[in-house]
Amino acid sequence: RQRQMCIRDRVNGHCVLAGNIKLISANGEAALTKELADAVGKHIQDGSTVIYIHIDGETAGYIALADTVRTESADMIASIKSIGVQPVLLTGDHQNAATAIGTLLGIDEIHANCLPEDKLNHIEAYQTTGTSVCMIGDGINDSPALSAADVGIAINSGAAIAREIADITIKADSLEELVQLKSIANAMQRRVASNYRFVLSFNSALIILGALGILQPATSAMLHNLSTIGISLKSMTCLLYTSPSPRDA
Repeated sequence: RQRQMCIRDRVNGHCVLAGNIKLISANGEAALTKELADAVGKHIQDGSTVIYIHIDGETAGYIALADTVRTESADMIASIKSIGVQPVLLTGDHQNAATAIGTLLGIDEIHANCLPEDKLNHIEAYQTTGTSVCMIGDGINDSPALSAADVGIAINSGAAIAREIADITIKADSLEELVQLKSIANAMQRRVASNYRFVLSFNSALIILGALGILQPATSAMLHNLSTIGISLKSMTCLLYTSPSPRDA
């Protein structure tokens, strides 16, 4: 499916229609000529979005729009993958444009021509498999998916309804802060698990040795307190000294 997008107005007494080919055809405007179709076909193959211009029912030209990808955006996707998060692109753009952008970004799973309900269905499909889903969006069309996701994140410069529905709104243009936050969360989970295993095993050993009469109560209490101090000092060190592991995501 293709999103219907059209602008119609009168300019200097002429009826001007700008939109995608589906809606132009639906409005009974002139058919796309072969020459024009061949010209725009190259742009579409390159991943551009084409806006057709019709004046008084005749084809007048087109505008080719292409997204550009910043180097830091591709680096950010690589960082997201490194912490065990699988990025998925859900977009209303046509397949060629989505594939072109997804390839440049390094995203393997791409879903194009998505209407708002399509994005919602994809989110729910992932959740039925037990996958935790974080949705990042900034448009009105993203609102249903932001609401359904386990964590919805909106961009501050996006639509007001997206910011209202999302669980989190970020002000930064880059998502690097989210990557760092996830890395810290992963490291915290590892540290809590490590401390728990140590405390459980160490205290169990003290109880057993005390019950067998090998350790005196005073010695056992001293060792317990020393272990508590050691754990506290370890927990005060930087969480990101060690790189995050994908299995902790």
